[in-house]
Parts: sequence; structure tokens; C-alpha cells
Amino acid sequence: MKTQNDNVYALYLNEIKSYPLLSESEEKSLLKKIASGDEAAKTRFINSNLRLVISIAGRFADSKTPFMDLIQEGNIGLMTAVSKFKISYRTRFSTYAYPWIVQYMQRYVQTKSTDIYIPDNKIVLLRKINEVRAELFSKNGFMPSDADIARVLHVEEKTVRDISVMPWNVIRFDSPCSDYEDTVCGDSIPDTASGPEETAIGKILKQEVRTFIDSLPEEERRVMLCRYDFDRMERRTLFETSRLLGISSETVRKIEIRVMRFIKESASAFESAAEETLTA
Repeated sequence: MKTQNDNVYALYLNEIKSYPLLSESEEKSLLKKIASGDEAAKTRFINSNLRLVISIAGRFADSKTPFMDLIQEGNIGLMTAVSKFKISYRTRFSTYAYPWIVQYMQRYVQTKSTDIYIPDNKIVLLRKINEVRAELFSKNGFMPSDADIARVLHVEEKTVRDISVMPWNVIRFDSPCSDYEDTVCGDSIPDTASGPEETAIGKILKQEVRTFIDSLPEEERRVMLCRYDFDRMERRTLFETSRLLGISSETVRKIEIRVMRFIKESASAFESAAEETLTA
């Protein structure tokens, strides 16, 4: 059964067949016109070479890469080659355009092979690292270190190490992680979000702490409310607190210690009273 992509490819193939291939003399004539800024000649030249892209795309096709997307990337490489090619190169355009088309297709395949975007320059560097690693291993008989590879490529050792451990292979959350069809990798990740009970308890505790702070003497209350921002659940440093209140950091520290000691004593007294009540 044909898919929509198959139908699109068939229509595209029929369309480009209407553009005849160029002879060597026609190619040179059009290239001269392109050099003088003739856009119509450029369009005809590109259309006549679209079949070259299809022939190259077949070498990169796989089940994971949409064939039409691959062709579109190759077409960009083709247009780039047209804009850079000069008759003085003394070679057929197809020979010159081949590496440009391949480059754009390779870049597309490598970019789409991972769910995390990795810049093209890092992909190129990884390829060089792997080539040097294989070459040094073949030459010396043992696996080279990151420092050995860095010296050959004239880069920092940290660069080699960081590129080598980048997330080239990604496991999707919805991919199966066991023999059971209904179990996926995402199920093994703990949910760190607070449930309804934890949220309610947190609100109660926060209110109780505020009630306790409000019951303190004015000086202690001002210091604790400034030192601990209960609205944003943040704690200021001793220096920040002292600067805001216009007192020394040592004074802030002593008041905080005094309040904390009082809280612990009150908590101990509450626990003892509760225990006596339960055992009575």
C-alpha cells in the first residue's frame, strides 16, 4: 500500500523528468549566463540537475529518514554548489556538486539521528576524534587517551572529553523498558511533585511558623522575618539581613540562635506533654 510520502515522491519524480539533462556545451552556456546574473538560466540549470540529487539520496535512505526531506536537503546543497561553481574550475558541475550535496544530506541525517540538537561543528569534531582514535589504536596497539587525541587535533583535552560523552544516543520516555508492553522507561522516573496531602501539610506548617514568628517580641520578629523570606521560601545571608535592618551581622546571628533555641525547647515541651497525655 502506497503512503502519502510515496505519492509525493512519485509526483516530484514526474515533475523533474520534464527538465531535460544538459549537454556539456549547454552546461557551459548556462554557467556563463549565471555568472552574469541571469536568474532564469540559474533556475533552468538547477532544475536540470535535480536528478543528480535523487541518485545520491538513495545512498542515505533508511526507514528513519523521510526520503523527500533528504532530497530537499540535497537540493539546498545543489543550489549552494551552483552559486559557488565557476567555469574556470575545469571540471563538470556534477563532479563539483557531489560533495556539496552529500554534505547537506549527511548533516541532515546526523542532526535527525538524535532527539537532542547537536551543532554541526561538534558532529564534525566527533568524526575527527573517532578517526584519530582508530588510527592511533591501529598504530600503537592500545586505546589512546583523550590527551593523545587532543595533541593530534590541536585542541584542548577537555574538548575531546566533552565531545566524547555528549548524549549521542537518547532513550525516549515512551520506549519499552521491559518485556511488558505497558511498561515504558518513563514509568521508572520518580514523581518528585508534591501530592495533595503533602501540599496541604506544607501550607499548615507554613501558617503555624508564621503564627509563631508573629508572637515573638518586636526585635526577634523583625530579624526572623527578614532573615527568612516565608513568601518566596528563601533565606537571606547574615550580611544581607544586617544591611537591611541596619544592625550588625553578629547581632542577627545571636538573635537567630536565641529564637531557634526557644523553638527547640517549645517543641520538646510539646512532645513531653503529648506523651504524658497518651500514657495517662
